[in-house]
Amino acid sequence: MIAELGQWSLALALAIALVSSILGFWHLTRQSLSTAYLSRALTGTALLNFFLIALSFGALIWSFIANDFSVRNVAENSNSLLPTAYRFAASWGSHEGSLLLWVLMLAGWTAAVALRSANLAHGFRARVMAVLLILQVAFIGLLLASSNPFLRRSNLGTLVTSLGECSMGISNGRNFIRKLVGLYRIRLGWLVVLGSCRECIHLALACRNSIDTFISGHR
Repeated sequence: MIAELGQWSLALALAIALVSSILGFWHLTRQSLSTAYLSRALTGTALLNFFLIALSFGALIWSFIANDFSVRNVAENSNSLLPTAYRFAASWGSHEGSLLLWVLMLAGWTAAVALRSANLAHGFRARVMAVLLILQVAFIGLLLASSNPFLRRSNLGTLVTSLGECSMGISNGRNFIRKLVGLYRIRLGWLVVLGSCRECIHLALACRNSIDTFISGHR
């Protein structure tokens, strides 16, 4: 749930930045609204986006600290034996985490400009804020499209369930070596390799018989 909260916060920040920047440039071009009003509105947007992106980054940090290995980024860049400080640092150690950190820094600078540029001309200030929001749109869009740090691991639970339904469980450590099932990816797809003769049998066929049935013939 925490990972989904972080992803939705990013998506909401993307939508707000996109709409605000487009409308900002639209009204600046047509001069349909006062520049003072636009600068104040875009300032509020910048502060809101900084809060949303900070919330998203906090969700990623929590996923690492809580050892949420259902998140692919956590499973690939952390483990339960790491001290808390290292798990905290691992949140931005990956490509996805570092890109999210960069987006947070961009949002922070945008918020800083919004708060510290009150002495600038309203039209210039509104244009600066609109450009910074467009940059946020570009980087958040890239993050969600190709480097989403909140993706869940898929197919692992389905595979374990399928193996269980096919009576291919491992009873103890001694039988583990004899009953080891290797998955090899070949051109025709995933096949299951069983026994010393390395017979290739589809998983669908394996479901009809227990693993012991295949092994007993090759002891």
